Amino acid sequence: MSEIERIMANAGDCFQGKPWYGTSTMSIIDMVSYSQVNIRPEGFSKSIAGLLRHMIAWRVFTIKRLRGLADFTIDAKSAENWNSSDVTEKEWKGLLKLLNKTQVALIDVLETLEINNLTEGVPGSIYNKDYLIRGIIQHDVYHLGQIAVLKDIIES
Repeated sequence: MSEIERIMANAGDCFQGKPWYGTSTMSIIDMVSYSQVNIRPEGFSKSIAGLLRHMIAWRVFTIKRLRGLADFTIDAKSAENWNSSDVTEKEWKGLLKLLNKTQVALIDVLETLEINNLTEGVPGSIYNKDYLIRGIIQHDVYHLGQIAVLKDIIES
């Protein structure tokens, strides 16, 4: 198995498989009901919907940068990055579809890479493709943990 195949397998396991750390992204997201997505428990500034939008925004960033779009950026203070508005049930379903779409797109772009591409710089960035790819997987896992904690607090 090549390094790229290992990365793709890791991305797949974290998203919808059986990752070493526990429950995959989709397994946790599938347990979230719409009635929970806009709740911000006391002491929390983010909702599940807000965290999911943030994850999607950075997945889109990663995909676009891996495709060579050096000018695509996300402003850290933008609504695209941290949108705190509530979502309707239709918007929530749209976010779920978009999350799945970004997974397909991420795997598609990874399939186009060759092992020597991993050490190439990412256009418009100071890091290489390997760092970006591993980073987006880690980013998802980090925020997935927050979603799981919020879900548990909401249900308690």
